[in-house]
Amino acid sequence: MVTDYERMLEAEELKFQLGESSLFLVNSRESKLIDGQLKAVSIQNKFFNTKAKLFNSLAFNPDL
Repeated sequence: MVTDYERMLEAEELKFQLGESSLFLVNSRESKLIDGQLKAVSIQNKFFNTKAKLFNSLAFNPDL
């Protein structure tokens, strides 16, 4: 999802350079990219927390 937002931002920036877009649309695309990145980090954080709780409940050390 984040890669799609990155591609959309790049395309919008190119359209802006060619005079076919506005700064508002570029900012909007960039805002959606940042929101997507934050959501991806949040999901990744929840995944690792859940994984840590699972290892803890199994009394398993993944480093060994």
